[in-house]
Amino acid sequence: MPGPLKSLVALLCCLVVVGCSGASEAPVAEPPAETPAVEVTQKAEPQPEDPTAASPGESVDPAALLEVVQSATEGVETATYEEKEEYTLDGVDLVVRKRDSVDLRDPDRPLMRHEPLNSFGNEMIFAGDQIYVNGKDGWELMDTGVKPKYDNAVFVLAAKALKDATEAVYIGQDEVGDFATRHYELKVDQFGFNPSWEPVEGDKITAGLWLNQDNVPVKLAHLHKSTAIKTDEIYHEYLVTTLDPVEISVPD
Repeated sequence: MPGPLKSLVALLCCLVVVGCSGASEAPVAEPPAETPAVEVTQKAEPQPEDPTAASPGESVDPAALLEVVQSATEGVETATYEEKEEYTLDGVDLVVRKRDSVDLRDPDRPLMRHEPLNSFGNEMIFAGDQIYVNGKDGWELMDTGVKPKYDNAVFVLAAKALKDATEAVYIGQDEVGDFATRHYELKVDQFGFNPSWEPVEGDKITAGLWLNQDNVPVKLAHLHKSTAIKTDEIYHEYLVTTLDPVEISVPD
């Protein structure tokens, strides 16, 4: 092999040896140390006591139950309910029934339709501050000078009954129409919204209250006397038939 070529081969061999030596002596990177897992435990927020969580026969706080009902009914804008009175007057058994439908979806023009089902009176439609009455000559616009108040009577009366109640007892589960409900029994000193109603026996009026699974009142019933009607007792019932949207046609 010629001298210059031998010198070039020798130089290349030296470079390979040096390269391999440098690679073998280079510091090897240590694998990153594992970070120990830290278990994060979130502190549970204390939950308010559920006044509906009771066993049959147990008492619940009427004030706490009132808060639950008011919160549940806050967003309910449509409902249809029936009111019924049963009593005996001068030996005649009477049943008076009415139906009301309420639509509060338009706050600027709330709607309500009142229908006597088997009693005297006229069908009426309330639209905003206008009142229409269906008389013998058809629908007429009545000017009463009073802006009607729109609400669902069952919700309002249930709230007032709970406000006046001195005791509330959970009775158990029940079916009311299409609703699965929880039944409560209230002891009421006096219904503040109607002072003419008096207890039939004892010193308190006993009222039944039924709440659906969303805590919305769907039935309120009680037995009472009345200073306005000369009868021994009156059975009064408010029953929600649906919470679905209602169609109320306003007369032209």
